[in-house]
Amino acid sequence: MDKSLRSVSLLVFLTMLPVTALVPILKLLVQDRFAVGLFATHLFMAINTLAAIAAAPLMGSLSDWLGRRKELIVGAAAADAVLFLALGSAPTYDLMLAFRFLEGAAHITVLSLLFAHASTILRGSESHSFGGLGGVLTFGVALGAPLGGVLGQGGAERALWAGAGIMTAVAIGASIWVGDRSESPAARPQMKEMLRLLAVYPSVRIPILFSFVERLASGFFIASFPIFCGLAWGLGPRSIGLLITAYMLPMAALCYPMVSLSRRRPAREWLCIGGLIYGGLFSSIGYLNPVGLVFLMIACGVLSAVMFVPTLVIISRETPSTLKGSAMGLFNAVGALGFIVGPLLSGAIVVFLSPRLGPVESYRAVFLVGGLITSAAAIGSFFSRAWRDKPVAQSEIPAVPVRR
Repeated sequence: MDKSLRSVSLLVFLTMLPVTALVPILKLLVQDRFAVGLFATHLFMAINTLAAIAAAPLMGSLSDWLGRRKELIVGAAAADAVLFLALGSAPTYDLMLAFRFLEGAAHITVLSLLFAHASTILRGSESHSFGGLGGVLTFGVALGAPLGGVLGQGGAERALWAGAGIMTAVAIGASIWVGDRSESPAARPQMKEMLRLLAVYPSVRIPILFSFVERLASGFFIASFPIFCGLAWGLGPRSIGLLITAYMLPMAALCYPMVSLSRRRPAREWLCIGGLIYGGLFSSIGYLNPVGLVFLMIACGVLSAVMFVPTLVIISRETPSTLKGSAMGLFNAVGALGFIVGPLLSGAIVVFLSPRLGPVESYRAVFLVGGLITSAAAIGSFFSRAWRDKPVAQSEIPAVPVRR
């Protein structure tokens, strides 16, 4: 691996650590600290992703226009560090929510521009090397949860200070390792152009649907699981972090092997069967004790890889090279939307059911709904005509334009 790429991989890994470090301390950081309701706690998770959707395309365009990618990475990482400290000192929930929004924008700026810099370094070996970067990213997410759990045992402030320290290290590392290589502005697909892909290439609809559903379930899990474990089993941040790690590590480890397995059997079979089983397991989260949850988390992590990799394989196979950027742009945008809807919808379910069932049973209902949605998507996708439909002839529909 190129030395520059190793440096970028390390920065990506560090950047992802704070993402899940806050999950085990979510109840302590938000609900207990400000005495807010369950929906407000879920909103804290969702608003970070909302900021990411808004900031990613804007900062990417700004980077191309200014030609100052390195400076933007360093500045955004430093701002992210300051905002982690601000989360701990915010005197009100509303102000902390504003800091959380800005932190999401700063974080996605760092991550997006690091990947853009990696693309500049690679030039020709993107497929193999980006697979490695994806694994590094997932391991960062997986290890962030136990880190936050261990630190959270001594108070939420410790996890926030750790996040600030990590992002400071990213800023310093980027100032040293990120070079000044630049390239001509890349084609940036517009949303209306992305949506036309669904009409031209019907088989792309299924991975796009699963991108939304899988991230929706992830939003259910991230926002609800830590609170449920505290309410139902009295688990602390450390135990919750370890359970989340049991989920994330198998997913990270199996992403690469799933690429080979997707070549041996149709990717759609892996996707639909994996989604159906995952939905059933997800529905049972609320009914297992902590020991059973360890094995369930491992199984869910395995099946997450079974679903995630085939979606990328299908998009890659079913779209021409000139439209892969548009297809991946739509895939990521829809996935981010699902991750916003997940915490908000799960929070609404809890708020609606709590007066009738109580909080613990309400969270069990959340997991049940998330599992049913995933299983329904898997069953519907298996019988969908989209698998059988061929791409619309170019004579029937104009080519998707690409703007520069």
